Amino acid sequence: GAADPLVELKLGGAEGKTTVKKGELEPVWDETFELAISGAKHDLILTVKDWEKCGKNEVMGFVRVPWAEVEAAGGADSEHSIMLDGKAIENDGPSKLHLSISFEPES
Repeated sequence: GAADPLVELKLGGAEGKTTVKKGELEPVWDETFELAISGAKHDLILTVKDWEKCGKNEVMGFVRVPWAEVEAAGGADSEHSIMLDGKAIENDGPSKLHLSISFEPES
């Protein structure tokens, strides 16, 4: 059946969440987030979940973007395989999350 996916973003203590795309197997969010961080450098974690009206949202997979890639991104697009239990999710091919990341250090 169709999923109701959303993506939760976490970078250190900063967090964000996309809108829910109801009934979508190939969702497109096209959303922008600004996550302010300070101190330690953390990987960007994106967790794809299936929204549930009642109960806890079910984890469908996750992507971990290493800090070095976040820092060096410069607005470049990147593609990351969605992993679950350490393995790439394979349906009709690997599920991927397409990102555009830019890092702007405070001066």
